[in-house]
Amino acid sequence: MTFRALREKAGFANGARLAQLANIDQTTISQLDAGKVTDPRYSTVEAIAEVLGVTTGAVMRAIRETSEAA
Repeated sequence: MTFRALREKAGFANGARLAQLANIDQTTISQLDAGKVTDPRYSTVEAIAEVLGVTTGAVMRAIRETSEAA
């Protein structure tokens, strides 16, 4: 599952609200969606996972899959 698919499955049609709730820059979400970020800070992954209601491992798998598809 790509990062975008994971985000959308959790109910976030765009990255703006996710970024706001995770207290990270929207550019980071856009870069994750595009597969441009392959090694984000753990604190970023942790914040995203908490908001999406998934594990940090699930977020990292989605990031890897997205970067491999890009």
